[in-house]
Amino acid sequence: MILTNLAPFPCVLVGDGWTVTLAPSKPPAWGRIVEAVAAAGTASVEGHDVPLITKTPTSLEGFPPVVEGTVYVVPAFIAQVAWKLGRTDFAYPGEMTFDANRKPIGYKNLCVAPQA
Repeated sequence: MILTNLAPFPCVLVGDGWTVTLAPSKPPAWGRIVEAVAAAGTASVEGHDVPLITKTPTSLEGFPPVVEGTVYVVPAFIAQVAWKLGRTDFAYPGEMTFDANRKPIGYKNLCVAPQA
């Protein structure tokens, strides 16, 4: 399996006696989540009506196509939307791990799409 980091920051994976840093891809992947927007009423704030909306993800744009054997590492919210849209080739950094002083040093694992 090949891991490609599409996030704009390094992803540091830490195991028992090893550390691997997944550098951001070059060029960076600037994909986006396309959403349908619908009115959902208003809320009154200090005498002003603030419009409320709902957003429903409908598709992904600008991300690489599915490549057999490749998993794309992205921020959590992108992976979770991608899974709902049928893209199971996205993952995100999982459980954080810390040094002796409780400073974050990386992630123990990656979160992948739930199995159907």
